[in-house]
Amino acid sequence: MSDAIKICEQAARLGGAELLRWKGKFSITEKAVADLVTEADFASQLAIFEFLKGEFPDHGFLGEETLGDLKNTKADLCQEHVWVVDPLDGTTNYVHGLPYYCVSVALVCRGKSIAGTVFDPERDECFSAASDRETTCNGQPIRTSGAQHVEDSLLVTGFGPGARVPSPEIDWLVHIMPRAQSIRRMGAAALNLAYLAAGRVDGYWQSTAKAWDVAAGELLVRQAGGTVTSLDGGAFELTDPKLVAAATDTLNGEIVDLLRHPTKA
Repeated sequence: MSDAIKICEQAARLGGAELLRWKGKFSITEKAVADLVTEADFASQLAIFEFLKGEFPDHGFLGEETLGDLKNTKADLCQEHVWVVDPLDGTTNYVHGLPYYCVSVALVCRGKSIAGTVFDPERDECFSAASDRETTCNGQPIRTSGAQHVEDSLLVTGFGPGARVPSPEIDWLVHIMPRAQSIRRMGAAALNLAYLAAGRVDGYWQSTAKAWDVAAGELLVRQAGGTVTSLDGGAFELTDPKLVAAATDTLNGEIVDLLRHPTKA
């Protein structure tokens, strides 16, 4: 599995190099309202795709962007081996010069992430894990915070593009905010999960994530001692990647309970 981690890290660093190269040089389009895409996304994904296809020509590839002749295969997540890639998670932050974005690369086998990397090119932080290896940041082991209760926790959430009132995401935020130590919405799902694995935040939930947002990050959390479930507390499935992730089982359960009962006093 060490070879898979090495490949994930190399691929993610290639993508990150493209993002740094394109800073301040790109034009912007909109995939949907408030859902931005840049040449940097395309350049990062192309660099990752070409590297992975050179190493594993028979593996599937699922990336966020479709690039000219490079078609997003929408590969079946349950096939034997598929690389699941977000070439730029946190595009809006990147566009505005806010240094909270990353590259996410995961190797998925039959619907389960078995190796993954989240790379922050601004801080040169490389978070990696495998199903038989602990989570590391730049080669050093990391662990979740061990937080047990919402009232003692710094939580993170995320909204889909163009979130409006009313919506479940806003209702959950309003309901949970006064119960937590504090809540952040930082705008990069994969990096949120990496920070959770490193003990920098304690819990995270999102109902609008895509597979490429969380394929690497959920593995980081699990291998760092945390818990990842579906929004209702059931088993997490990458094919339906709505999730609650937390430092401990107890904290995860408390967040799930609050999501289930958003009007409970």
